[in-house]
Parts: sequence; C-alpha cells; structure tokens
Amino acid sequence: MEPPAAPFSFREEDFQLFQEERRANNRFNKDRLALKEKLARIGARLLDDSVPLSWTMEIGSEHPAVWNQRQVDRLEVFFMRPEEERRTLSRALNREIPMSVLMQAPSPLYAHASLGFFLDEQGIEVGFRLPFLAIGDRFQLRKLIADPGWGTILSSFSEALSGFSFGIFSHGKVETKDCALPGQWEQELDLLEKSGHGDHRAYLGLVKRITVSEAVAVEEIHTLLGPVLRTLGPFAKEHVWMHERDLLGLDGMIAAQVSVNQAERERSEQIRQELIQPRPVVARPIMTSQPAQQTPAREATPRPSNRNPPQTRPSQPAPRRDAPTSQASRRPENPRKDAPAQAPAAAAPRPAKPRPPRQEKRPITSVEPGAHVFLTSGPFAGKEAIVLSELPDGHVRVRVGIMQMTVEMKDCLTGRD
Repeated sequence: MEPPAAPFSFREEDFQLFQEERRANNRFNKDRLALKEKLARIGARLLDDSVPLSWTMEIGSEHPAVWNQRQVDRLEVFFMRPEEERRTLSRALNREIPMSVLMQAPSPLYAHASLGFFLDEQGIEVGFRLPFLAIGDRFQLRKLIADPGWGTILSSFSEALSGFSFGIFSHGKVETKDCALPGQWEQELDLLEKSGHGDHRAYLGLVKRITVSEAVAVEEIHTLLGPVLRTLGPFAKEHVWMHERDLLGLDGMIAAQVSVNQAERERSEQIRQELIQPRPVVARPIMTSQPAQQTPAREATPRPSNRNPPQTRPSQPAPRRDAPTSQASRRPENPRKDAPAQAPAAAAPRPAKPRPPRQEKRPITSVEPGAHVFLTSGPFAGKEAIVLSELPDGHVRVRVGIMQMTVEMKDCLTGRD
C-alpha cells in the first residue's frame, strides 16, 4: 500500500483526477474532496505570509454540478478582497453581467479579480487573474490606465513581473505579451471584453506554470507558490477595486439605483391601487313598457243604400302565348352598367392640425437617471428607453419596457421627431 502524501505535497494521482474520462464521474468525488482539504491547508499557510492583509480564501467546487457544467476539470484556490467589499461591488454592477453568462459561470468567485492557483491535468497555475466577469475590476483598471502617471507605476513593477506570462487566457490558450508596455494593457482589456462573450472563463493573467513533475518533486509546495504570490500581492492590491480606492463612484451608482428602484416601486403600487380600486356604479333608470293608448271606437254610421253602385269591370280574355307583348307590359330591365353614376357631392376639406415643432435628435454626452432617450442600435433600435444609471467608460444602464440592458452612450439620442 502506497503511503499517504505529506500534508503540503502532491502526488501524480492528484492531477489524474482531472483527466477527461474522470471529470464527470462521481466515483472520484471522495478523492477530490480529500484533495480539496489538502488545498485548504496549503491555502491557509499561504494566507498567513504570502497574501495581502485582510484578504480571504475561497475554494472551488470539487464535485460535478450545474454551475461547473457537471464536470470538474480543475480545483481552484482564490485569494481576494474581503467578502463585504465583494458584496458592495456585486450590488452595484451585477446587473451589467448578462444572466445567460452568469448562469454558465463555474463559480460566482469568477466575478472578482484574485490571486491564487489551481490544479488541472497539466499541473499548477499560480498568479493574478482578472476574469471577464469581474466588471468592476475591469472598469477600475481602465481608470488607472487612463491616468498619465500609470506608466511610472507600472515601471516600478516591471522588474518583478518580468518572469510571468502575460496575456488573455481563453479556452486554455494564451499568446504571451510584454506586460511592461503600458499600451499593451489597454489592448489586452479590449481583447478580454471580446473573448469573454464566447468563453466565460476567459481572463487577463499574470501567471506562472508549474508542471506535474516539478510539483511532485517538492515536499512542501508552498515553497514554490509563496514567492510568486508575495511578488504579485502588492501589484494586485494596487490595481483591484477597493473601497478606500474607489475610482468608479460606487456609492453614487448604488444611490442612483435605489432612487430608480424606489420610483419604479411607487409607480407599480400606484398602478396596482388603480386596478384594485372598485369602480363607481352608475344608477340607470329601468325602462318599463307602457300600455298603448286605446283609440276610442267610432260610432257606426249607417251606409247609404244604393248610392253610387259599384260598376263591374268587363272581364278580359287571357293573352295568347304567341301574341307579342306590349312595351308597357314588359319587365323593366336593369340600368346599363356603363351608365355614368351620379358623383356625390365633394366633402369640404378638413382643416389640417398644427404639427408640433420638429425637434432634432442629438447624441448625449451626460445623462441623469430617469431621463428618456432613444436607442439607435441593437434589437431595440428606435425604441424609447428610461435611463437607470450612468456607468464608467461611456456606458449607461437603460430600461425598455420590462427589459434592462447596458448600451453605449453614443447610441442614445434625445429629442423627438
């Protein structure tokens, strides 16, 4: 019998749990649960000496379920900001994540930037990850990149980040880029927004890869993972969203959403009261049939006898069949169809209603919650929408009927034809 592995080391069998034929097999849930407990012990040691202060640890699911598409191809350890700040960020920006994408996400932890590592069939990947679903962190990083002094901040980290793979990781593929170039970060963020719609696991990463043979060779795996996390910890803490470094104005966004939601609730309650309020009953007189007035009978008057006696008409013989009928006795024929019909009298023309003055639609540059705009693109082009909140990087949250969506500000117009 093979002796059990040390609490902080791995065996080859640990990585074989994520082979394709075992990912959806529930027979291996017990082994994956034991591996998860080992990761919890390793993560707790890393949390004490290699992760920014006040950050917490989370571990992904070890069994097939709906949120991981019923197969476990990796087991992850996340180190991220405190849970209270995660709830604040989700409260303000969760509406920006399409529900279809959110339901396919393998874990709600993918909605936040994180330090950490995961095990899969090829080995261990450790580093900093900015997922596609982490909308708040993406917006925060864009604000930082737009600052003229960000290049100086990046250069202070360039020496420490020189040994990491940098790029978009999508469908298990990555094209390594140079993370020391400030302009490269903006290009990678644009690429991340495009890649994430087809792959909900896509992320922008600064990572290192440890092969299976390298991971099995060491007795304490945290000796390989700890230095990587300590190097990336200051960079991650500087570039992810934190409440004391809020560049998005989340408090104002939450207040605007609360105001809009309150107005919608009041309007819904008003409509409900109008529907349940009983309508007044209008009393109408009952129509009864009155008896017809009887006319008085005339007094019978004696007829005069033999006054103007009626004359009898002489009987006429029936006409013969072969005798021609007279023009007067013929049946009148229908009028000819080509006879001109008498034209009706021309109706007097109606006076034209005065049209309201034409207002030219124009694009908006800033808008307040509750304003009415017109959409110019997408499936609701030409429809009127109500603005719920203004978002960073030129986007607004609008509502069309009962549907809510995020559109670009340049696709919204004000005015009316």
